[in-house]
Amino acid sequence: MFLSALPLARYGFTLSKSDFRDAVAMRYMWPLSDMPSTCVCGSAFSVEHSQMCKTGGFIALRHNNIRDILADAMREVLHDVQTEPPLLPLSGEVLLPQSANRDADARADIRARGFWTEQQCAFFDVRVFYPHAPSYVSRSVSALCRSFEEEKKRAYGDRIRHVDRGSFTPLVFSSCGGAGVETGMALRKLASMLAEKRNESYGPTMNLLRTRLSFAIVRASIVCLRGTRTPRSISGFPSSFPAYAVLHELRADE
Repeated sequence: MFLSALPLARYGFTLSKSDFRDAVAMRYMWPLSDMPSTCVCGSAFSVEHSQMCKTGGFIALRHNNIRDILADAMREVLHDVQTEPPLLPLSGEVLLPQSANRDADARADIRARGFWTEQQCAFFDVRVFYPHAPSYVSRSVSALCRSFEEEKKRAYGDRIRHVDRGSFTPLVFSSCGGAGVETGMALRKLASMLAEKRNESYGPTMNLLRTRLSFAIVRASIVCLRGTRTPRSISGFPSSFPAYAVLHELRADE
């Protein structure tokens, strides 16, 4: 979507010259220049590595940007929306899939009451993947989306249905464009609700939502590629100490 959108800065639909060059090169898998040979984590650096390396927290940023855009859109049309909602703790329930999330502190990404059914809580969990990873190259984007949707449902679906008494929808996006079938259904539902709320047509509303998501994913992918992954504290100063405590100790030594 970012390739076909007009560069309107007031809506955030712009990229710098270097960012646009990187985004196009990554989309079409063209060679990129001025990249380091080694990542801070110690591995050989490449486009593929940059989109999967967890050092620096950029992968989490890509995920969180999508979560926040969708949660904000849901808040526009629903009254009870929460990000990172804790799931109810288990108390002897038997979950069928062996891979089900049984953690006491398990959380989904979004909870929205009344999204699919009135007064019922709908839970969503986001997954953004890089389709050109070496282990994915033999599979199509649609096949990968289906696989990750099923993986999310095995982890959360049974628990949310039987313990939290809600519905569960996995939201799976490719970092190079494309989304899962269930993700598409959720986006269409959300766009329909937004269009009705704003008294607008469905088509432009859906196009705007997809464009916002596209730019968020592109920007996050560029940060993964070009962002600095050096350790945050390199001066030796204990930055986690509260300022008032440090100043009090300094005055005490005078």
